[in-house]
Amino acid sequence: MKQLTLNIDDAAFQSAESVARQSGQSVASLLLGWLKRVSSSAETEFDRLLREEEALREKLLQSGRQFAASSRLPRDELHDRHALR
Repeated sequence: MKQLTLNIDDAAFQSAESVARQSGQSVASLLLGWLKRVSSSAETEFDRLLREEEALREKLLQSGRQFAASSRLPRDELHDRHALR
């Protein structure tokens, strides 16, 4: 992996930092995502969906929520047909 050093003015950095914070990312990951999109104009649907899934999983992880078996309904409640009436 290559390392890149950028010099940008304070206003541009603050704007990028604000956008990154709103999307739950760092400025570096935001720029890396942009560079990947620009450099691979022929992104496949699979790659796009995979990227979106990874971003969603990261956002869930940062918010403290995760998918877990303990958050699912117990079998009895899942099949309780009287609850649906």
